[in-house]
Amino acid sequence: MDIFFTDPDDVPVDPEKVKVRALSAELYPDGRRVMINLEISPFKFKPNVEINIENQEGLQISSLSIVESMVHKMEFTVHLREKEPKGNYKIKAIIFYNDLDQFKLGERESAPAEEILGETRQVVERFESSFEIKGW
Repeated sequence: MDIFFTDPDDVPVDPEKVKVRALSAELYPDGRRVMINLEISPFKFKPNVEINIENQEGLQISSLSIVESMVHKMEFTVHLREKEPKGNYKIKAIIFYNDLDQFKLGERESAPAEEILGETRQVVERFESSFEIKGW
């Protein structure tokens, strides 16, 4: 018996066609945490994702990184690093891949991972949404 967990009409796509389908944030009752829901296109190759939350002054107050996601529907909880969160916030997602084969070690055999990943990063999608936290 074959079991399929994906929608046969929702065909996985190549990296350059991966898109964000939905990105939302919902405040927990404690006012200090946010549940993030992210849905992207089904994919053939596992993407990396960075999510950042910025306050109305443009300061990053929360972030998370996903390395080679295995699922296209994701849910996360992040903590807000502000004393009293309130106002308008932006949530930003970046979907990217790293092509490590393009990095030439040569004389840089001991290059730090951050440098290697920065040079091989191929962003395929940027997406932004917003939400509001009313004062307590």
